[in-house]
Amino acid sequence: MEASTTATIPAICQARTRVNAARHGQSFPIVQSDWRRLRENIDGRYDAIVCLGSSFPHLFQESERRAVLAEFHQALNPGGVLVVDHRNFDAIRRHRYRSSGNYYYCGTGASVSVAHIDDRLCRFRYDFPGGDTHHLEVYPILSAELSDLLVDSGFAAVEEFGDFDRNFDDDTTDFIIHVARKP
Repeated sequence: MEASTTATIPAICQARTRVNAARHGQSFPIVQSDWRRLRENIDGRYDAIVCLGSSFPHLFQESERRAVLAEFHQALNPGGVLVVDHRNFDAIRRHRYRSSGNYYYCGTGASVSVAHIDDRLCRFRYDFPGGDTHHLEVYPILSAELSDLLVDSGFAAVEEFGDFDRNFDDDTTDFIIHVARKP
């Protein structure tokens, strides 16, 4: 992306958030923040934090993952809920993953494949109608690894869902959703 385009992305996201909220009769402050310094940029505590779209695996260092989970924990009220979803890296790392295309994003006609996988890096390839190809690199966090980090960060009652279901097949699920509660 060109620098001029990159600078407009937060404004576009904020505008889209305002429109979506208004459509549902809602209005609220919108804050853009580096997760590692979340508490510096928000006031108060919240009942829920939702971290979607495999965004958490953009943190490549364990120390960063721990710091972010500590920020999330501090930002939640007692009894608050943290929801973190990510691609099914367990299946990807076992070379048993195929995106069904049924969940989340990419629109119609886009396909997602794994271009590279090892224990430190997953590179996705996104092929779009019209011939555009893009790559995305993330840390391939395993479900048990994230559950352990959540518990280490003070969360309790960590539950896992596969494509929104409690009972799921580890090899055919696209996304894993962790739901953790702050005691």
